[in-house]
Amino acid sequence: MTKIEEVALEDWRPSLDHYRKCLIRVVNDEDGIEKFKSGCYPELHEIWEHALPLESQAGLDFVADRVPFLLDSFEDLKLNDKFGSPHPRSFYGWREHSMSNSTARYIWNVAYLGMMFEDLNGKDIVEVGGGYGGLFLTMNQYWTNIKSYTFIDVPEAIELQKKYLESTGVDFGKTKLKFVPCTEVEKVYKKKYDLFISNWAFSEMMSDTMDIYLDNIMPKCKRGFLICNLAADRGLKMRGFEFQRSYEDIMKTLAPLNPHMGQTHLPPDAPILYWGQSDLNKEWMLDMVKMYKYNILEVQKNNWAVPVGTTTGWENE
Repeated sequence: MTKIEEVALEDWRPSLDHYRKCLIRVVNDEDGIEKFKSGCYPELHEIWEHALPLESQAGLDFVADRVPFLLDSFEDLKLNDKFGSPHPRSFYGWREHSMSNSTARYIWNVAYLGMMFEDLNGKDIVEVGGGYGGLFLTMNQYWTNIKSYTFIDVPEAIELQKKYLESTGVDFGKTKLKFVPCTEVEKVYKKKYDLFISNWAFSEMMSDTMDIYLDNIMPKCKRGFLICNLAADRGLKMRGFEFQRSYEDIMKTLAPLNPHMGQTHLPPDAPILYWGQSDLNKEWMLDMVKMYKYNILEVQKNNWAVPVGTTTGWENE
């Protein structure tokens, strides 16, 4: 195994090994793709199908408030639930709609992407840590002419993404799907992308693994969108995050891209790191900054009595 392969697969969680072995089972089982969301693969269920109803409520309310026109596409955006046999307890009822909590998450992700970057048709997109491909499947229902979509993930997840998306029978038109195992990430070092996405993936990596993307992939992306984990903990490198980059370090490394931090509707968790955004919804982004700064300082102070400053990229606004 080469150095890049070792670093790309580094992880601080013992459960990752069980997760990767489970992915192999799903791909190899005769009916694995048909039922992997059902709960019969608990190692996956706790990672991919764990979104809570409270998150769904907040996310869909956000959609209704901020991007109500998206409601017209709800039936199309729920396509992901037709595959993989989501467990009945995974579903959430909202207004006249019913969808899995995971699909509700993908829908509000699409809302955020649209508010930040407007039209993604014709764009080359790369996603690091794409799960089983559910975000792309949902995005494709809204932006039907994405130029290319590249997945970078552990090799076993790449195989599942290929098989899952193929199993849907969806015609992705001219969109070119590309699948790159993280152990072969060097193959795309010279590629340029219009948008980098990594939701609850990059922020869970160890420092050396983060550096692969910070140094070689992200600087070549015009736009970026990363939903992250526990900003307050990460800012102080406490509670197990001491072996990862703080958001302050990441902001400094990405300074040439003019990155920004903000808070989603899920405080204090799920802050957003982003760059290359449109000015169309600038007022909303400034509101996210206020919430982010309040949350990180309050949570740090309440837990450790050591509030620290935090860079947001909006200091001059």
